[in-house]
Amino acid sequence: RHRIELMIVNQLAMLAVTRGSFAEALRLADRGMAMTEGSSPRLRAMATMRRGRALAAAGHRVGLGELRHAVAMLGDGVRDADPSWAWWVTIPEVTVHQALAASEVGDHAQAVDLAHQAAAGLDPTQRRDQVIFRGVVLRTATAAGAWAEAIVAVEALAEILPMAGSARAIAMVRTVADTLPTNAPTQ
Repeated sequence: RHRIELMIVNQLAMLAVTRGSFAEALRLADRGMAMTEGSSPRLRAMATMRRGRALAAAGHRVGLGELRHAVAMLGDGVRDADPSWAWWVTIPEVTVHQALAASEVGDHAQAVDLAHQAAAGLDPTQRRDQVIFRGVVLRTATAAGAWAEAIVAVEALAEILPMAGSARAIAMVRTVADTLPTNAPTQ
């Protein structure tokens, strides 16, 4: 029961960041942190990642440190005590959240580098995540005004988008595309 509640609190924290409800996201992330006291590093990393994103989304650079700490916690690898639903808490996943957080606090060059690092860390068979992570590369490159990188990201997305197999991944790319300026340089 406790682990299912943790999974739900984690998802609610993510949704609160997506909706722009940063105080709620931080409250939920802190609840998740309390729930993972004494748990495996993977579960603590998940809660720390959510806390870092909530802080960064609210404009607090300290969120970047939280996310670095989450990556460090994953260095121990998977444990038998980890619940099966936590399979997605990986270094590339936390790194893509680092990229988003860096962009949110205005560190656009670091955001682009982290987005590329996250995408490169994925297994090629993770098609849905390939689309989402390449969408983050596009999002961070556009925020940085790195138009050449944004064009490369669009080209990469054009190749893999048909294989995504995920409405969420496609919706995420559409959301990013909708935010692109119409007057962006083409080269």
